[in-house]
Amino acid sequence: MSLKLSTLTPLHIGNGEKYTSAEFVVRGDKIIRIDTNKIFTLLDEKNQEKFIQELEDPHFQIENFIKGIPLSEIKIYSARLKGGIPTEIQEQIKTGGSAYIPGSSIKGTMRTAILYNQINDKNMGELSKIFDMKYWQREREIQMFVDEFLSGAGIPTYSSLLKFLQVADSEPASNLCVYTVKPLEGERSGWGWFKRGGNEVVTHHEMISAGEELECALRTNYDANIYRDLKLSEKERYIDVRELKRCTYEFSRDLIEHEIEFAGRYHIGFLSEFYSDLRQKNKEDAPVMKLGQGSGFMATTIGLKLKKRPELLEKVKRSLRGKTYPYEFPKTRKIIVEEEVPLGWVKLRFVE
Repeated sequence: MSLKLSTLTPLHIGNGEKYTSAEFVVRGDKIIRIDTNKIFTLLDEKNQEKFIQELEDPHFQIENFIKGIPLSEIKIYSARLKGGIPTEIQEQIKTGGSAYIPGSSIKGTMRTAILYNQINDKNMGELSKIFDMKYWQREREIQMFVDEFLSGAGIPTYSSLLKFLQVADSEPASNLCVYTVKPLEGERSGWGWFKRGGNEVVTHHEMISAGEELECALRTNYDANIYRDLKLSEKERYIDVRELKRCTYEFSRDLIEHEIEFAGRYHIGFLSEFYSDLRQKNKEDAPVMKLGQGSGFMATTIGLKLKKRPELLEKVKRSLRGKTYPYEFPKTRKIIVEEEVPLGWVKLRFVE
């Protein structure tokens, strides 16, 4: 089966790397990533020494060293620049210089949706008891709690339901762009851009642009004998395509409603408009899904279930590192400044 993904907003899945203005040049509305090692080999000995020395200077200007060198000889890839010229850019995961969506990211979100759809009030009571334990006991107990829903008998690694669901990486995207990202925060009096040390937090990211149509392969391997041996028979339905659609749809439905409430509470008009429109796009036969950076706590955990159990949510909040706020959790949302939209929403279509 093919899984077709339509990017509804720009999407960033990082490879863990960043690069600075020492590694790119701007030509018109394009950022051109260049190979500094190749530049070094093209310089004479005197300029090679100067190049190494000046690389340590935060105000280093790569333009001073590429005069007379055709960009085609040192170009790695290019991306369209959507905002101001950045000093540092977070890199998108790529293969052969082209961005793509990893199958592991898609499968990970489906895993969360499957787990989310199995949790009930009784399970929440069990989870509450786990968060009453000492922190060094919790990790193992939480893993066992999750394994109960996603595994059968024996060692969870071997009996995991997700072993029978395979999602390939997507085909390469055609449009890579660099966008400006700022987190906004809900405040008692409304909303504002999140600040640290009195300054707005601003980052720049390579992203797959909105409007991309990407495709990947999705396969479910069903074997009645193996399922029976692993005591997975009663769970086989969760990797049936119809059930994957339903779980993904319902998880995204609840997440969208949560975001609509957030936007309404803090009078964030552009977010209210976006999520009201996204609500209409989310269909059980063709659900939407949030991927990559900016997904946050609620989109990557069963946190939405905790909203119905404030006392349990409070226990979870206390267990997390960093600040929490009594009036909102989590209180920030990452926004693409140029488009006034959140990152990483895609629409799925399952095609046999």
